[in-house]
Amino acid sequence: MKVERDILEPIAGVSKEIGFYLSGMEEIRAQLRKAVSDLTDEELARRIMPNAHQIGALILHLGENESWWIH
Repeated sequence: MKVERDILEPIAGVSKEIGFYLSGMEEIRAQLRKAVSDLTDEELARRIMPNAHQIGALILHLGENESWWIH
């Protein structure tokens, strides 16, 4: 069995540490976009638990946090 490995490379133009941080953010963002790309409106409106936020609201919250860190 061959194990696949993804190698994270730092983004150029900043320090190596910040480059890895930004590269990691990009990787997680891409994974999230792929994971939720085919959710229906009904699925986005669903709650995981009765008192939890809707799935779509949690995704929006992640995007708002990313925007806050960028700006």
